[in-house]
Amino acid sequence: FPTAGPLLLREEGPTVVALVGPSGVGKSTSVVKLAIQFAVRARKSVAVINEDLRRPGADGQINNLGRLFGISVTTASEPGEGADVGRSMANQDLILVDTGGRSPRDPGGIDGLASFLEAAGAHETHLLLSSVSSEKMMRETVSRYRPAGFDRIIMTKLDECVSYGALLNAAAGFSEGLSYVTTGPDYTKPIQPADGEWLADLV
Repeated sequence: FPTAGPLLLREEGPTVVALVGPSGVGKSTSVVKLAIQFAVRARKSVAVINEDLRRPGADGQINNLGRLFGISVTTASEPGEGADVGRSMANQDLILVDTGGRSPRDPGGIDGLASFLEAAGAHETHLLLSSVSSEKMMRETVSRYRPAGFDRIIMTKLDECVSYGALLNAAAGFSEGLSYVTTGPDYTKPIQPADGEWLADLV
């Protein structure tokens, strides 16, 4: 499996990392897991920009994270707001951007997302794919999300996957490597850096 390695913090200034993908792939859950990993385990200062204002109740999960771990959470829905919020968080080590789900067949929505991420100054953009999707759907999502400028892929819901061979077939066609894999919504289980040999053993 092609892997890209986990995210690494920049030596100067905040590292801005965005998570993008269709609805229901686990973006908010992955943001929470990454925030816990860096804020609690690595003891870094972490803030979250919540762009997911479309899904009812979407802010609850992220706001609970902020209250539990003292992480700053700010909402922003327009590129100008994203830029302003990013500047206000300049003293943080890591800024995570949780974005609303866009259908792969909504090019206007994906173009708007790309504008938001550019304004927010994202250094890394991770596209999330559900491992329970078909190989065809994964390939289509990767192709149609390219305008968003993602450079890594997170594979989610490995605990629900029944056909690991499809993951291998799809991943072999990605020029971007896998950065992380997730195994369910349990926040006590940390997000796992993608390990090519371990994934091959699953197949």
